[in-house]
Amino acid sequence: PLVAVVGTTITVAAAAANWGDLFAISNDGPNATWRDVDVSATGGNAARTVGSGIDAAVLNGSLTLIAAGVNQPAPTGTGVYAIPQQKNATAVSDGWPSIGVTGGLGTLSTPWVAVKSNAAAITQSQDFLVGQAIAQSHRRTTWLSFWTVSGPSRSEPLTAATFYQHAYAAGRAVAQTIDAYRSNGLGLKPDWVIIDAEGYPDYHSCIDGPTSIAPWCPAWSASVWSNYVTGWAKGLASIDPSLHAGVYASQYEYLKGGLASSPYPAFIAVAFRFQQGVTPTHLAAPTTVGATSLVLDSSVGVASGEKIYIRDGKRAEFLQVAPSYNGSSTTVPLTSALNFTHSKGLVVNVITPPKKLSSTVGPNILGYIAFGNSDACLAVPWEVSVMNGAPWNGLYNTLQFDAGAYCAPTAN
Repeated sequence: PLVAVVGTTITVAAAAANWGDLFAISNDGPNATWRDVDVSATGGNAARTVGSGIDAAVLNGSLTLIAAGVNQPAPTGTGVYAIPQQKNATAVSDGWPSIGVTGGLGTLSTPWVAVKSNAAAITQSQDFLVGQAIAQSHRRTTWLSFWTVSGPSRSEPLTAATFYQHAYAAGRAVAQTIDAYRSNGLGLKPDWVIIDAEGYPDYHSCIDGPTSIAPWCPAWSASVWSNYVTGWAKGLASIDPSLHAGVYASQYEYLKGGLASSPYPAFIAVAFRFQQGVTPTHLAAPTTVGATSLVLDSSVGVASGEKIYIRDGKRAEFLQVAPSYNGSSTTVPLTSALNFTHSKGLVVNVITPPKKLSSTVGPNILGYIAFGNSDACLAVPWEVSVMNGAPWNGLYNTLQFDAGAYCAPTAN
């Protein structure tokens, strides 16, 4: 650490552990209290962290601290998306490498995305609160900021230029909002600011061809997608060139929209499937502790090697169908024994991992945003391994649980 004395004030400055912001603590005299300041957040510089070398100069009686900035890379791996805001700090301390969040949803008028315009609204917004939790932890965590941008209404020209204009206006508005974070006490910015085509008029921003809600939307077009994404990136850069633009799209949108040729990073939507719904599978007989098979009322959707999740009150189990299963019997062998007894009629969830299309290949794919993860926390380590491994191998993935649910990466 650096120690400096100016008049009666003593200041000690050093890089904080883990995150590495430059902090200074100072005291004006023997009866004064110590003050601490995060100089990285208040000094007007965008550097994430500082190096080990810190120097100082006294100019007109005021202490100036000088330190080289270090742009620490964003951690890779599979993180979480859309968790309850009160769990943001928990997610960081639990070791999730990234947090994704929706900054604003699409609107029916310019700037075509909901942004916050005053300090009170900004400091209570989901996006700001994620950044605040990361900053306060002083632990480098990747921050993925998603914003839904609406497409044209029926009264507007249904041209690529209109999609560009919508996304450009949204990009400018979002950049202005993010740049206001610093003046409200948050010195960090998202690692990527990502446009999401799930806005009005049809919950696909009118970009995926005619739909039953908006049959007048234009046909699929790589030009429309290119203008939409480019407008977003240019809008962000017109206000803050330091922001990194990205696009969120399904595997089919990535293909039909020609996004493999886009210069902007893509985050691809995928889904785990839980076999529930109108005709869920149930236990046809109660189970006992130590049993190595389940008796079901149906074998539909059950296959060798599939994962099974069952929960009876607070008693949950994550199981795997044995390789010996023939695919048709309602007596399903397991690879491990049951830890609990379970009652007849309990829903049995068969978990199917996402399927990767052969067309989902491109140098700009940075990660996969997986929904459909329910609140089956016991399945989380397996789900993480699925997204981190082949064929996905995503650098910046996330898992989304049911609304209001949160799971630690260790499945506790």
